[in-house]
Amino acid sequence: MMGARVVGGCTRVTAVAALALSILLSGGPQADAVQTLDIDQIQVTFPSPSPSDFDAGGVEKLSANTLTVESDVDWKVSVLGTATTWSCSGATCWTGKPRTDLQWREAGSSYSALSGSAAVVKTGIATTPGTEDIVIDYRILLDWTDDAPGTYSYDFLVYEVSAL
Repeated sequence: MMGARVVGGCTRVTAVAALALSILLSGGPQADAVQTLDIDQIQVTFPSPSPSDFDAGGVEKLSANTLTVESDVDWKVSVLGTATTWSCSGATCWTGKPRTDLQWREAGSSYSALSGSAAVVKTGIATTPGTEDIVIDYRILLDWTDDAPGTYSYDFLVYEVSAL
C-alpha cells in the first residue's frame, strides 16, 4: 500500500486528504492477473480559499492526481473513504466535517461525494502492453457557518484496481 496526501483548506483552514493506494487481484479464472495502480504524487496542496470560494461553496484542484493503470485483464478503479469525518486542529475548527465534503471526479466529468462504499472511477480493457492514465480532480465543499478556521485533514482516501 502506498500513501498519498491531498492538502487544501478554508481561510487559514488547510484541509488535507490523503490517498492510499492498494491493489486487489481477483480470484477465479483471473487469479494470475498482473495489475498495478500508480499515483503521480503523494501530496496535493489546495490554495487557501478566498471569500469568493466560500460564496461559491467550494474550492477545486484540477488535474490534482494522475492514476496510472497497467493490467493484463479488463479492470476497474474504485475509490472510497474509510473515515466518516475529517480530522482538524485549531481552537475553533469543526470536528464534524463529513467525508462527503471531499468530492472527486475523472477530469471532465461530474463530481461525486466521497463515500464509505467503493465507487467506480473508471473501467477499461487490458492495457498490456501499455498503461492508461486517469486524471483526477478534487473539490472541497466550504460553508461559511461550519468551516471555522483550523487545519483540516482527510487521510483515509483509498483507490483500488481490480479485475472485472
